[in-house]
Amino acid sequence: MFSLAATVYSLLAGQTPFERRGQRNTASDLIHRITSEPLPPLNRPDVPPELNRVLSIAMAKDPAGRYDTALAFGRGLQQVELSLSLPVTQMDVLDDRVAPTAHSAEDDELDMHTRIRKVATVDPDAGATTGPGTRRRLDPYAGVAPAVGAPAAPGPTSPTPAGFASPAAAASDALVESTVLRPAGAPLTSASAPSPLPAPGSAAAGTAPSKTPVWPFVTLAAILVIVLGVGATLAVRHFVVPEPAPIATSEINLVTDAKQAPGPPTDLTLQVIAAEEGGGRTGRVQVSWEPPADATDEDYFIVTWKDLPGNYERYAAQHEVHGRNSHVLEIPPKLPERCVEVKTVTPDGLASASEEKCL
Repeated sequence: MFSLAATVYSLLAGQTPFERRGQRNTASDLIHRITSEPLPPLNRPDVPPELNRVLSIAMAKDPAGRYDTALAFGRGLQQVELSLSLPVTQMDVLDDRVAPTAHSAEDDELDMHTRIRKVATVDPDAGATTGPGTRRRLDPYAGVAPAVGAPAAPGPTSPTPAGFASPAAAASDALVESTVLRPAGAPLTSASAPSPLPAPGSAAAGTAPSKTPVWPFVTLAAILVIVLGVGATLAVRHFVVPEPAPIATSEINLVTDAKQAPGPPTDLTLQVIAAEEGGGRTGRVQVSWEPPADATDEDYFIVTWKDLPGNYERYAAQHEVHGRNSHVLEIPPKLPERCVEVKTVTPDGLASASEEKCL
């Protein structure tokens, strides 16, 4: 029942009932939605609320809340046709439950255990309203999906005149007339009522048709339903649902090679460009060097005086040099030895050995 209703839903929606376009539709996602979320209604202008209710009942979470038989499901679809004032589609029902009775040897083998008759039904909404012990029958699927357009409370009604049928009874009669019970293995007939069996001794009764087993047709129908459902799902996935973008992943807990420190600068030179003068004016020196062979455009250099006394904080600062290979420093005065050191530094903070040069 669930699979048949899901196939009908897929044919109308263009996708399986619990798929969501543009979202994840893995097996675990679909199982979670099927077991916990209500059936989304068909979002089409030509689908009435009655049809959404029939599909909701057929795909109820609890199997006990669904239609008992495919015949009950078909009756629900016929009710939808009646609500839309459409011609009711006839149903041909295979019946192999008729008990065999005693027949003579001349009787047709098929007549011995089957017969053609109309289905005797009772409209659940048109039960007897008079007489002792009679009561109105409740909707068995009201707990699964509320009836569409059901009145809030019953109001006073006028009795039906004798000789006239109520609208509910007329609808029930229309469904009965549109449902034909035919024997197992009998060929399909036209939309009209089935022809009566030929009388014994007639020309038609003289030819005994061969008995055809029912199970091959049932098996074929089940295979066709499965293939149709799988094919519809694959087609929707291939032509409608876009492929999800691959999730970026990264390796973890892997041993990586340690990065090597860059090489030190080369050809370090010091050139005094301003000599020391009296009155507290210090001299200046231009420090020049050549980048190492493995240096990149992102590497930079740190230039500083080496081993200055504690009271020379003004000259002890480290100078970062980007994009150049020279820098001008103030000369710390009154020191017997003044040396400059330069080192290469990468963006990751790895530093090379210092290259030194003294005045």
